[in-house]
Amino acid sequence: MSRLYVTSSKTRAQRASDVCSELRISGTHEEEGCFARSYRKPSTEKETFQKVGQDSFLAIAGTAIFDGGLGEEKKEEIYELFAQGGVENVRSKLLGHYAIAVKRDDKITLFTDPLGSFSLYYASGDGSWFASNSLHACAVSCDRVSLDATRLIATILQSGLPADRTFYEEIRRLLGTQVLRANTAEGSLHVESCDPPTYSLPERPSSVSEAIDLYGERVRSVFERIAKIGDIGVMLTGGLDSRTVLAGLLNQELSPTILSGTGNNSTKPLESDHEIARKIAESFGLDFYEMDWSDRQPHSRGKLERSFERHGFGHEVYGSPESMVKYLRGSTTEKPELIVGGYSPAFTDIEPWEGGKGEFEMGNLLEEYLDDHFRTENVKCKDEYRRKIKRDVEKSVEYRKNKIGESAVSRNELSKSRVDLRTNRDARFANFANKFTHYLDPFRAKKLYDPLKNMDPNFRHKRKLQIGVINNKKPQLTKIEAVSRFEKVNVSNEVVEEKEFEITWRDKVSAKYVKEKTKNILDKFVPSAVAEAVDAARKASSTIWPQVHKDHAMEREYSRRLSDHEVVRQCVRDVSALSLKALARLEYFIVGIDSVDDTIKERSTPDS
Repeated sequence: MSRLYVTSSKTRAQRASDVCSELRISGTHEEEGCFARSYRKPSTEKETFQKVGQDSFLAIAGTAIFDGGLGEEKKEEIYELFAQGGVENVRSKLLGHYAIAVKRDDKITLFTDPLGSFSLYYASGDGSWFASNSLHACAVSCDRVSLDATRLIATILQSGLPADRTFYEEIRRLLGTQVLRANTAEGSLHVESCDPPTYSLPERPSSVSEAIDLYGERVRSVFERIAKIGDIGVMLTGGLDSRTVLAGLLNQELSPTILSGTGNNSTKPLESDHEIARKIAESFGLDFYEMDWSDRQPHSRGKLERSFERHGFGHEVYGSPESMVKYLRGSTTEKPELIVGGYSPAFTDIEPWEGGKGEFEMGNLLEEYLDDHFRTENVKCKDEYRRKIKRDVEKSVEYRKNKIGESAVSRNELSKSRVDLRTNRDARFANFANKFTHYLDPFRAKKLYDPLKNMDPNFRHKRKLQIGVINNKKPQLTKIEAVSRFEKVNVSNEVVEEKEFEITWRDKVSAKYVKEKTKNILDKFVPSAVAEAVDAARKASSTIWPQVHKDHAMEREYSRRLSDHEVVRQCVRDVSALSLKALARLEYFIVGIDSVDDTIKERSTPDS
């Protein structure tokens, strides 16, 4: 997997090396006060480590694009960019989701992409420090770790945490507004503020049409850089975000491969997404490849333990599907050199704060951010949960220098902070995919993210801006229906027009459809006691619908395993009431946490 670590301690380095033993080493540097190593991605032979003389190096993980090539091909040039202008110069020239470690003489610097999409963790104490893009490696490098059970549950329910804290007290995540600095002679690690580059449009648009023209030109310039990679695949659904990415590539006269997920994954899109993706591929004469997302849950504890040993904490995405991992690794068939996706929090037109109020405070942002499960009585540690998430939200706002605080702000300012809070959650798949191959979400690159974030939210209403960009780049794409949840979306009139969706027979037997429809009906019309009885009947129907049987088996098995765990007893009243996503994620994380605990307990060698 694509992984790197740098540490001041030989002991910590050995501990990290032990949990990376199945990975392919690209390069190593060892001297007093600095032990570093990086590993190649499974899908490529490109090296991620560059020695520069005897005392200097550059190591890279993730995906970076520079001057028509991928970061691994441009390591020497990136090192020179750093030598000439430091972190700021590198960040202003690279496009992607990445972590970079640079050593020049006795000085070490580590940083991520300016949005902080790519995770980089660090820990210090007992006279040494450690940094890596692997939370697993970071945890086992420590002499001891203390689990924050409340933040673990928040990580599960919120799909991540919004600031620098993790569910280990000793470990922090580096933000895009920070860099790590160390000196081999001093042996200490420092976190410094480093303002990332900001990207505005040449002028502030006063109308949707102006916004489309100005932003459309920015999109063209960014996709011109991406297109130089040449061999590209697009993970396409029936939605608009991935279609916007495809429009940008087609505008560059590329013919990308269309990748579409299918299979019995409990979190997969409807069959309609798959059919629309195929229709788009056929309309433009593009190669089409079905990615098997089948997750075959519930997984045994043994299988999850083996997955964690190989892949660490990030492998819970989409239920740890083996077939998708094999594809990303390049084990089953030839795959594109670069895969791009449509994850983009800034395109959202959802505004849950609408309703007449003109000014908003931090409390409004916090309430909107908290997961629905938090509002039920199922979370025991509610006060602590709210207090810690409030602290993290406030820190996130402070780091990004947004204006919202205790004083009232406009809807526009609230919109900016809300979008920022989603960047970490929406980056989970990018971090997962980048373990195996090169993956990029173009609209989470800061050159495209900043203008969207600062755009008048009214321009996003009914996706007017997004549809305008698609129409600007490849108007034929607006003639093909899109899908949003269970509704057909007509985008040919430059706004989203929803109408009743014709559900296919495949959709009607999918657990996702059954559960969504049942939940909607129960929430609107049925008393809670009756709802519980209906849910019991749904479980009993497992002999009729195999997918429902699978989901019920997941719920039953994972709930059974987790119910007696200390974290669950401390924080959750009824673990079976969690969503399937949350249950599967919690089961995987508990396996990982127990594995880290066992590793630390088994050794007796003190840190050096």
